[in-house]
Amino acid sequence: MSRSSEHESGNSQISCKRTLHRLALRLRAAVVRPHRAWCMRGRMANQTAPMNVLFYHRVSNRHANDWTISVRQFRRHVEHCRRHLEPVDLAEVQQRVRAGKNPRPTFTFTFDDGYAENMDHAIPLLLEHSVPTTYFVTTRNVLDGSPFPHDVDCGRPLPVNTVNHVREMSDAGIEIGLHTRTHPDFANLNDPDRVREEIHGGKQELEDMIGRRVRFFAVPYGLPKQLTRLVFETSREAGLQGVCSAYGGYNIPGGDDYHLRRFHGDPEYGRLMNWLSLDPSKLRKEPFVDSCSEDAEHREGESAQSPIESRDKSLDDMSSDPNITEANTSPVRGGRCENSVSQSGPPITGTGPEWTSTTGVGAETRS
Repeated sequence: MSRSSEHESGNSQISCKRTLHRLALRLRAAVVRPHRAWCMRGRMANQTAPMNVLFYHRVSNRHANDWTISVRQFRRHVEHCRRHLEPVDLAEVQQRVRAGKNPRPTFTFTFDDGYAENMDHAIPLLLEHSVPTTYFVTTRNVLDGSPFPHDVDCGRPLPVNTVNHVREMSDAGIEIGLHTRTHPDFANLNDPDRVREEIHGGKQELEDMIGRRVRFFAVPYGLPKQLTRLVFETSREAGLQGVCSAYGGYNIPGGDDYHLRRFHGDPEYGRLMNWLSLDPSKLRKEPFVDSCSEDAEHREGESAQSPIESRDKSLDDMSSDPNITEANTSPVRGGRCENSVSQSGPPITGTGPEWTSTTGVGAETRS
């Protein structure tokens, strides 16, 4: 067999496996949908419905990679969320977590890094439909126009947002958030001065850029090992209102309102629908990140359920559906902090269509 024939055969096998995988996801979704809907109604009745914060990086039909979603796929995500979930901004997510009450599942969109191509389709679409969005940028790349190192390493440097882009988004109603100055890995950065430079310094640069207070911070990579005590302490010192992770988790009323959990806006639609339907296995397997104790470290397998979360646990545990696994689906759980920052800022809210109670069923690649 020629080398080209072997290549074509390999591609055909990969395509077949992907098709079978999608069919398996659809079949499983059909099986668990009634029970998931029943569990969601129970949570809505108890006002403990989940608040979903999705994160993306780049929306484009060009130069596909692991952190890019196509325009068609992204539009499908927006349409589904607007049709089935209530739109709220990050500040409202915090308020409902703190109050311990949320009667309907919600959605919020976020972006990390700062890719210029998001101005072509994603941002206009989000503004057109008043989707509550926070856009986290790495300030050094925006200020000097340098491509992100991970794109350079892949041999395809991609354009980044300019200062004018960031200002235009802010003026149009997109909330601008911090993603540090240089996108460091905090798992390997223990120098308080360096961490302060990345967070305090980046926040100041961003506020000078847009002329508004920066309220939220998305930790680069956003995995448990990056969510260190030093990062949380420095974020509070900088006056940041909340810190976002990126490795998968729900925001549940009565939990930790300073640490906001996010999950990937997965291009694989079945996996995204699985998240949005509230997968009970992800609640049961949540590792622990405490944003407010003296030792804010990741403690695998330790639960920090609030009483409000516990009272609904029986509903979720009754699910017998098998786990739909992903590489990056370990959610975070933490208790509510008594000293969480609660200052208010300019509201960035969405006014989508009337919310309906039907929910669909359905990796951190980089952040």
